[in-house]
Amino acid sequence: MKTITLKQGDTLRRRISLKYIGTNAPVDLTGCHAYSQLRTHPGGQLKADGTVTIDTAQGVIVALFTAAQTGELEPSDYGFDIRLESEGDVKTIYERGIRLVKPYTELE
Repeated sequence: MKTITLKQGDTLRRRISLKYIGTNAPVDLTGCHAYSQLRTHPGGQLKADGTVTIDTAQGVIVALFTAAQTGELEPSDYGFDIRLESEGDVKTIYERGIRLVKPYTELE
């Protein structure tokens, strides 16, 4: 799993654009709901729920965790995912590790 390094107190924002392979046309997300969470590890204890918006016609999902949310977490490794739900079927469409570091850490 890929890991994103983020400073404690920074905003975490991820934009996912869903397109059909072959045609590159956006996936119509009408009727879908999306959720995003930070956990101690994938499937572990919930640490924060993100705010998620969907542009249904363009197939775009944006997940956001505020600076206040990440500022409340201890520096550590976390699991981050975005799940899409349609007609009761839930699929994880994005999953990454988050390495949350102290705010004064120099990132490469």
